[in-house]
Amino acid sequence: AEGTRTLYVTHRVETTDPTFRVADPPKLAVTLLDNDSPGLKPTVAGNSSRLRLTEGGDSSSAATYTLQLLTRPLGGSEAMVTVSVVGEPAGQIATTPSALVFTDGTWDKPQTVTVRAVDDSVLEPTMEVRILHTMASNNDEEGYNTQETPLVLYADIEDNDVAGVIVDPVEINVFEGKQPGTAYTIKLRARPSVPVTLTLSAKSQGVATEEIVVRPTTILFDQSNFGTGQEGFVRGVDNMVVDAARQYTVSHAIETEEPLYQGLTVPDVTVTLLN
Repeated sequence: AEGTRTLYVTHRVETTDPTFRVADPPKLAVTLLDNDSPGLKPTVAGNSSRLRLTEGGDSSSAATYTLQLLTRPLGGSEAMVTVSVVGEPAGQIATTPSALVFTDGTWDKPQTVTVRAVDDSVLEPTMEVRILHTMASNNDEEGYNTQETPLVLYADIEDNDVAGVIVDPVEINVFEGKQPGTAYTIKLRARPSVPVTLTLSAKSQGVATEEIVVRPTTILFDQSNFGTGQEGFVRGVDNMVVDAARQYTVSHAIETEEPLYQGLTVPDVTVTLLN
């Protein structure tokens, strides 16, 4: 891009006729309007402006696109235009490289950008990320020296985290009167956006029972402890009677404002009560 320029057409008269001999014929001023505009040309597979990414995958889950300049930068062999690439919101993608350099000799050569989704343990719906590109010229060329965002691409990130509750083990033996009882652990598979509360209940054939006791009766998970196993203790009440082994369950009801955890079925713990 060279901008609008004024050029001059000069004239020279050659003749043997002294009448037409002019020492300095007038010049014709010509205004030349440039039709080239500085900018970036992206190329995405399928001629799309959107990339599709998956958290936590191998190289096949990454996406690539290419960039090149639309016009040769001014400045000859010393010209250099740097293109910076960032994701918005921050922390969701990683780009390689994060900056590309174009010169007088490489301005029209496509350079590849590889984009990967950052793998986190946060439970999220499919997320849209904007890929922003800013340009800087080493000679302050208008159009190539701006912190504005001349090009925006979009990436759709599919989360690899799945909402769920892990209960381990799901079968335990409990002895009447033995303190503090038998323990099992509960934890969440993925970090919730808001707290998740589990209510623990002792049941016999689906009905509340007092023949076994479970403590605590509620367990709270949040973003800091979601992946740390919390213990539940089950003990049998000593009824002073010689009984055969009986089976009970500990059920877990989930309460939360986290949409991806609402309505989940949490495994029961099968409790065998022994004398």
